[in-house]
This record gives sequence, structure tokens and C-alpha cells, in this order.
Amino acid sequence: MLGNPAKVDPTIASAVFAEHLERIWRGPLPSELGLTRTKIDDLHELVEFQAIRADGTVDPYFVLLGAEYYDQWPPAAAFVDPATRKPAEAGSKWWPHLKQNPQWGALHNSYRFQDGSSGQMICMSFTAEYYRTQHNPPQDAVWQQGRHTVAATITRIAAMLRDPYYERPSSS
Repeated sequence: MLGNPAKVDPTIASAVFAEHLERIWRGPLPSELGLTRTKIDDLHELVEFQAIRADGTVDPYFVLLGAEYYDQWPPAAAFVDPATRKPAEAGSKWWPHLKQNPQWGALHNSYRFQDGSSGQMICMSFTAEYYRTQHNPPQDAVWQQGRHTVAATITRIAAMLRDPYYERPSSS
């Protein structure tokens, strides 16, 4: 177990988060993956992902990224209902259904954390929620400040929303 993420100085976190997001949006990744973003406040960004079913059907998903722990830890991340920005509920069109989990991750709509609270977890070592659990990842999968950025979080979520993992919205 690696320990729980601790909140960092919000002024520093917001500056580093903004710089890393700008770097991503200056490159080809957003257009390649069909990503758009909306700034919510200095510590939060709403990213729209385009999930692609095996038959080519495109389903939109929205992930709220938070920089409360960034970049000492990865960003917080949760699939949300875009109208309310509240965590997507299991069985809703805003919660993806995977036909299989990648070797490096999974989706949990409700997960019990070490502190006794429960919440959604995009289960991979590039989200803050992952470190609030009893996971013991291999050393080469652990978030490394200065090496990893929010780009790793975004690309892994995008990979989950593509073949061979993604199937459909959970409400379908």
C-alpha cells in the first residue's frame, strides 16, 4: 500500500494542472481521440470522451478531473452526468459498460476506500482514487511526479472506451 493522497497547495496545483492540460491541447491527442474540455474552476476540468463501440457507434462520456492532489499524485477522476456534474450512476447512460477490463484497470461505480467512505473509482494507477485503496501496484505502474502527467490519465481512460474493452453505455 502506498498511502493516501494528500491535498496540495491549490495555487501550485492549479498552475501545473493548467500547464499540463494546455500542453495536451496543443498537440494532436484531442483531435485523434475526439476530446473536448470545459474548465469548471482552477482545480477542475470536464473532459468529454468519445467511446467507440465495435460497430462504430459513438457514445459520449464526461469525466471530471480534479487537481486537488496534483501533481504529487494523479488527478482525481470520475465519470459524471454532464448536466449535474455528479458522479454517474450505475445503469445510467453516463456510466460505461466494458465487455472486458484491461489488464491495467477496471471501473467501479461504488468502491469502499481505506477511510471508510465510498465512491466511484476509475481503477488504474493514474487516478488519485486508486491510491485511496489497498492496491499494491508493481513499481513500474506507480505514479511518478515529474514523469507522469494528466495525459497518462486521459489516454488510459480513452483506451478503456475503445475496442477491445468498451461495449456500450450501461443503460443500453
